[in-house]
Amino acid sequence: MLKIQIPETWASEREYIVSVLFEEFLGLEISVTKGKIDHTLCQCEGSNCTLKIKDDFFSMKPSEWQTEKTLANPPFSKFNVKKWPFLCTSSELPVLFGLPDIDIHEENLCIHVDIFGACFYMLSRYEESVLHERDPHGRFSSKTARTPYDRPLVNEYTELLWSCLSFLWPFLSRKQKTFRLMPSHDVDFLLRYPHWTSIGYELAKDMIRQKWGLAFHLAFKGIQSRLGDIEKDPYNTFDWLMSESEKKNLVSTFYFITHKPAGKKDCSYEFKSPFIRKLLKNIHERGHLIGLHGSYLSSEKRGLLSQEFSLLKQVCEEEKINQVSFENRQHFLKVTPETWLELNELNLSHDSSLGFAECAGFRSGTCYEYPIYDLVNQKKLTLKQRPLVVMDCSLQEKKYMNLSPEKALTHIQSLKKTCALFKGDFTLLWHNHRLMNPEYQQLYLKAIDHP
Repeated sequence: MLKIQIPETWASEREYIVSVLFEEFLGLEISVTKGKIDHTLCQCEGSNCTLKIKDDFFSMKPSEWQTEKTLANPPFSKFNVKKWPFLCTSSELPVLFGLPDIDIHEENLCIHVDIFGACFYMLSRYEESVLHERDPHGRFSSKTARTPYDRPLVNEYTELLWSCLSFLWPFLSRKQKTFRLMPSHDVDFLLRYPHWTSIGYELAKDMIRQKWGLAFHLAFKGIQSRLGDIEKDPYNTFDWLMSESEKKNLVSTFYFITHKPAGKKDCSYEFKSPFIRKLLKNIHERGHLIGLHGSYLSSEKRGLLSQEFSLLKQVCEEEKINQVSFENRQHFLKVTPETWLELNELNLSHDSSLGFAECAGFRSGTCYEYPIYDLVNQKKLTLKQRPLVVMDCSLQEKKYMNLSPEKALTHIQSLKKTCALFKGDFTLLWHNHRLMNPEYQQLYLKAIDHP
């Protein structure tokens, strides 16, 4: 067992991040005590060796909590990975807090990189609680972020920690993780042609976009759908998505909006409809998962998530769907600390809203799921975060990354390989209505291939 001694200040925050890194990520057995020290000290039973991790971020005064003075500010110093090798995505590791050094003295190691402060900062989204600039939808943007999101910094810091632990105590054994592909689908639109008038409306839009051949092909599918062959509707890709997941032994999660206080900005369907009920039963019977898609306004108006989740459970119970637990993803990825508090109170198991709408990457610095820390009440929640790595429209939309299918695939493969490197989760969001173009169908199929 490892004995960890932490300073007496910021005890809740320190205990949280020590638990996440040692127990959740590395799977090591630890005991934690507090002492009048200015660093974190690690010792192992039966050994005289010590590991000291220097403090920086948590050296702040209580009056400085959540103030700009405590933010990480680029440019960051770089730790040279060649001098102390560990699993990393490049030869240099940005140091958010502390200094880029490790000292060795006889049987003792001292890490000057503030691993715990930096990892807490990233996982808790501390900077998002301090920097108040938001986009038109009320979301924290990658343009506002000061820390890198193109690499899983928390995973890299964890590997630096593990390299030091295993250097001092080579007999330690860490938890073996397995890379997971986790496809998911936010159901914003159920059908492209819910009415006859939809055919002319969508045809006109497609022609304005100069998609001539595809426009008439889709319009023909719309006519077939309205005549009763609903499987021909281009947005009705649910069976196809499940079949493709099943071919690769994957489980898809489908997130549904159950209530639409923002009207058409939420969704185009009624959750209690017969079509939805049949779809839910099909998803469940085939071994896939049903989740809640928190409405557009649910992050702003407390109580909406409770109503929406109650409706989801009600319909599932009426259709005799017995799912052990439910997860959530916010519509438009609009998530706040208050959102997590409400989801925690409702006993949902996971939220998967932490991704930037405008770009793919690692918003919270990791490809591992982890318990969320409540910065408002300064305590650990039972609700876990499953970070979102890639969303389809981030890659495709002109206002976002605006990548061609070829460049999008290259970006997807790079992020997927990074997740595989750390044996983490490649969480992919692909909307059911974004598969009309054959190119994007092929892109999706390659996205859910193992690296």
